[in-house]
Amino acid sequence: MKAIGASKPRPATAGQIKEIKDLLLQALPKDLTYESAQQHIGNKGVFVAQVRTLIQSVAPTDVLAQWTTLYCDLFGLEVDFSGVIIPPKKKDFDRLILVPKGLTLNQTFDVCEGLIPTWRYVNDLDKEVTTNDRDPKLGPYAIWVEDLVESDGYFANVSADEAVTKKFAGITLLEHLLFHIKYFRETGKHLDVVNWTLCTGSFDSDGHVLFVSSLGGMIRIDFRSRFRRSVHSRLRCVVSVSL
Repeated sequence: MKAIGASKPRPATAGQIKEIKDLLLQALPKDLTYESAQQHIGNKGVFVAQVRTLIQSVAPTDVLAQWTTLYCDLFGLEVDFSGVIIPPKKKDFDRLILVPKGLTLNQTFDVCEGLIPTWRYVNDLDKEVTTNDRDPKLGPYAIWVEDLVESDGYFANVSADEAVTKKFAGITLLEHLLFHIKYFRETGKHLDVVNWTLCTGSFDSDGHVLFVSSLGGMIRIDFRSRFRRSVHSRLRCVVSVSL
């Protein structure tokens, strides 16, 4: 499926790449030993992967600014993402979602409801949704998700229980609502207009998985058995780092 809502980033210039190379040379320890140097040379794949992870762990300043503005305008929050660790970016995972420390589901639902007709199966989501793979109570964090209106068809007809068993890293309800808010703010359109997303990163107090759809132009938050599957229910996988 075609990615939405994000313009193609500009490639780094030759001058910028030269400056980064110079920085890497400056980072070499002056007391680097022959043995240590040879160890890095003998493990080129690991060395390259670690350097790439370091470079990719810096969020684009324009994306940071967009999220900072969104939280100020819609939530009335002043946020600071300067110390947030950005997960290494994977192919096709082009949408960065930034979550500030202490943000709650009820806060996010209220903002969502102010923008879009929204329904929830229970009044107090913070009380009912008791299990989340990532929780902003522990601090601010970031995830990457595929920038798709409909969840990837590869993950259709997969139950939440299968997703957990196979260790698929799924989006939480909070993250999905934030994705929807930002996408709607950018385009005036909805996610999940044909299918619905199983938020396999979140479960309620009875062990049910949460799901979100916007059929008919209304965001609907509901629950279903973790063992139930459907061709219209799909996962949204994420790239994250442990809090």
